[in-house]
Amino acid sequence: MSLSQRLRRSFNIAFCEVDYQNQWQRSKLAIVLVNTDWRMLQQSTNKIIALIENDSRVDVLSTEIERIR
Repeated sequence: MSLSQRLRRSFNIAFCEVDYQNQWQRSKLAIVLVNTDWRMLQQSTNKIIALIENDSRVDVLSTEIERIR
């Protein structure tokens, strides 16, 4: 199962590839979560990052979290 399928199945999120579209084996994803409870968002974000990092096909180079109020 692809990573995108696993993310869609496990979480109610929106995501897209925002950079490196023309480079083989490299991608930059933007993942969007919406909730009124900041703690819930943090927990979900941690689970999403863990799912991605535990995928043996993926090497995570960095993560960045931005909170928009």
